[in-house]
Amino acid sequence: MKHKLSWIEEKNWQGKKFLEATLEGEGEKKVSIWPPFPVDTLKPGDEVEGDLIQNDKGYWSLKPIKANPFANKPAWAKKDIAQAQERKAEYIEKAQDRKNESIAYFNAINSAIALMPILKDEFGFDETGAKSFIPKWRDWFLSEWKKYEAGGHEDKHSPGF
Repeated sequence: MKHKLSWIEEKNWQGKKFLEATLEGEGEKKVSIWPPFPVDTLKPGDEVEGDLIQNDKGYWSLKPIKANPFANKPAWAKKDIAQAQERKAEYIEKAQDRKNESIAYFNAINSAIALMPILKDEFGFDETGAKSFIPKWRDWFLSEWKKYEAGGHEDKHSPGF
């Protein structure tokens, strides 16, 4: 907000120069003005832009308006941010895909292991047969999952086997 100075007096506090001033239109409110305002060059009648802040003791100060550090980014910075956001989205998508594949892989292994005792009783195979049985059925469950993921089934809610 812009304020017009009506009266100014130079002051010193602990070796620091500041101004005590009154502002027009503020009921002749007394305020302190500290650097970074140009305290050496301000004079009555000048307009300054700042925010009025009251401290816990009731004294008023005129503070410079803080600039938003994100307001006026150069074009290259906006481009870099957009590229970083795109990369982040890609990484998230890839991570989610890997997570889904990992879950499917371990579910396929668990399904093959769960199926083994049933078929072992029916076909009767030894440890060597079991070692070839699990990868075979794991691969079959994975291929069914891949068909399901690709949409090669009629009902999206059932894997189709």
